[in-house]
Amino acid sequence: MRVEIQGPSALYRLGTLMIKLDEFVKAEEVFETICKCTFDELKEGHFYYQIEQVKTNQQNYKKALEFYQDAFTIYLNHLSPDHPNIATCYNNIVLHSHFMKKAFEIFDNKLPSTHPLLVTSYNNIALVYTSMKKYPEAVTSYKRVVEIGPHVSPPRYQNLEVYKQNLESIRKKGNK
Repeated sequence: MRVEIQGPSALYRLGTLMIKLDEFVKAEEVFETICKCTFDELKEGHFYYQIEQVKTNQQNYKKALEFYQDAFTIYLNHLSPDHPNIATCYNNIVLHSHFMKKAFEIFDNKLPSTHPLLVTSYNNIALVYTSMKKYPEAVTSYKRVVEIGPHVSPPRYQNLEVYKQNLESIRKKGNK
């Protein structure tokens, strides 16, 4: 167990231990506390990665992906493109996309075409494709979000504007 629980500080090791013991709420508290106390952005990326692990274990894949994207962005800014942490992020983003696709398949088969969860699923899939720089696939998912959005009950017009902005932003990235 000692080999599995390594890290730069006692608190980091405590958070890792909490993950191993399935004490996810406590682990998240530890890593959030450490994150607030650090001024080193790269370390902050490592803490986001650990919080992602917590969220994955809690099966909160949407939140996990958000923390992964934060960690990934930091890693891209501070590490070489071929660093193992970046490869790990790519690998885990693909894993999360698999879970999201499975959820989407269930929603698509069981829910009406105007259900809010379908909009959320399409949006999440678009986020994954965006993080992987697969812009044409992201555009396709965002288009579905924008198509379904006005018909969702209750309407989410404030979100619809954000979705439209995301679609335009990704279109521009894809055209570069």
